[in-house]
Amino acid sequence: MSPSDDNTIKTLNEILEKYHRDSNELLQILLEAQTITEKNYISEEMIDRIAEELKISKARVNSVITFYDALSDKPRGKYIINLCQSTTCSLWDNKRVVLDWIIKELGIHPGETTEDQLFTLNTVSCFGACDISPNVRINHSVFGHLTEEKMKAILSGIRNSEKSNELLKIQPDRSHKKTVSIITSNFGKYDGYNIEEYIHLRGFESFRKALDMGYEAAANEITQAGIKGRGGAEYPAGIKLLQSREAIGERKFVVCNADEGEPGTFKDRELLKNDPYKVIEGMLIASYIADAREGIIYLREEYSWLRSKIQHAIDCCYEKGYLGKGIGNSAHDFELRIFSGGGSYVCGEGFALCESLEGKPGKPRIKPPFVKQAGYLQYPTLIMNVETLSAVASFLKDGSQVFTSIGTPDSPGSKVISISGKVARPGVYEIPFGLTLQEIIKDIAGGMMDGEGVGFIQVGGASGGIIPNSLLDTVYDYKTFKKIGTSVGSGALVVGSHKNNILDYLRVVQEFFAHESCGKCTPCREGNVQLHHLLERFSKGIATEVDIERYRAIVNALEFTSLCGSGKTEAVPLKTALLYFKDIFMEKMI
Repeated sequence: MSPSDDNTIKTLNEILEKYHRDSNELLQILLEAQTITEKNYISEEMIDRIAEELKISKARVNSVITFYDALSDKPRGKYIINLCQSTTCSLWDNKRVVLDWIIKELGIHPGETTEDQLFTLNTVSCFGACDISPNVRINHSVFGHLTEEKMKAILSGIRNSEKSNELLKIQPDRSHKKTVSIITSNFGKYDGYNIEEYIHLRGFESFRKALDMGYEAAANEITQAGIKGRGGAEYPAGIKLLQSREAIGERKFVVCNADEGEPGTFKDRELLKNDPYKVIEGMLIASYIADAREGIIYLREEYSWLRSKIQHAIDCCYEKGYLGKGIGNSAHDFELRIFSGGGSYVCGEGFALCESLEGKPGKPRIKPPFVKQAGYLQYPTLIMNVETLSAVASFLKDGSQVFTSIGTPDSPGSKVISISGKVARPGVYEIPFGLTLQEIIKDIAGGMMDGEGVGFIQVGGASGGIIPNSLLDTVYDYKTFKKIGTSVGSGALVVGSHKNNILDYLRVVQEFFAHESCGKCTPCREGNVQLHHLLERFSKGIATEVDIERYRAIVNALEFTSLCGSGKTEAVPLKTALLYFKDIFMEKMI
């Protein structure tokens, strides 16, 4: 942007006005400002103007631009090719073939832009399309099952201004006899847009039931149902809600954590795509119990293609009186808006998410105080996962027995899972707790592709345990998983075949955490550098016994001394890989 570029200046001023020149909205301003330039970046002149208008330093603006993957202060092409290199996509040989072809066809390497300024090529972490891996995201369009021939067709279509998003075409499959339909009960029954159809499907009955019961009875019903946090923390939802009620503040917030950045996880994507009103109803119930009057849906940047649908649902709820003042002729008020993330895994952590909402780099804070006491803008903040909110809205109208009638004594109810990798039918499924991994992979996901055998399974996302095929008879529930050194986590299952190299896979996991580390604490920042070198030595077959001991020491340091959950849980796949596949490590030692 130059001073003479009147249209750009005018549009930037409109963006600043839209966000009331509030520095807490810096991330939103930058995301929108970036789209008004032909080269998809934020120029030095724009940085100067934004800093001046918001009355903040240029350093503050630059700190946000350089922290988030979605932002750039360097010119980029009209089309940004983001080729996924994360866990599920790494299992496919043709991922490398496609990358090599793009490099040859466009004459650029990752991080570079073509001379005609049409394409920029990046290799990136997971953007939530693991069920169609290997995949690529070009601006807001996602394409999967990549081959060299398909990539040729995609680039040809883009050059001809064709638009598509293969994630929009995925239809939920609920035909398997071992799946259930509670949280996903509305999938396929309406289009996710029509609020009248949602109401016809008994929408908002759970919220009205909560109003009739009173906040304490509603929270106790959630506790009786045994619902735990579905984002990975596994904290009892009913207890969390009542604790949030006790927090005191002039303002109180409920935040829906839709920053689904855990590689291998895409179930929240489908919940938001197929049934956004249920998520909003869950937020209404949570806000009533916690006595919060303001809400925010924090949507990961990689799901920006879902933003208009969610905004439509919010608008319809306002029109029908399910948001705003005196909801349902009650004394409860609730205002809701949507916020776009900037492409950062660590922002799934509570305090990092609050920092991001405040227009800052998403770095965790030291505890205490906790988020529920002093989160967003230092006000009490209740953060709940998309699936947790959907689960609450799914059963409350009929009572806790809806959940407790299935599952296991320790893990009642159902779980929405994301299964991907070398299985025949990857996708999102709702299963009762108590099935075995064998049943999930063979009966629900259709078994392994091309007759390959199971080599390993990563359970719970990139931060979950990596276990061998000898544990296929393990029951899927909280207690059993804890016994084998892992957890249900985000509900992801990434299945590798016997042809996939476990050390190669582990390096991909470690590289993901190294890239996503916010850099605030030493164990995570420096530990990942050392782990990279150690895993490289194992891959080259030059490791020693000393390397094994260093590996263990660094992993222990990550687990016990990292500032937030990102570093602490990174230890889980690293520990379980050595526990269950030590012979493969030993083969690589001299």
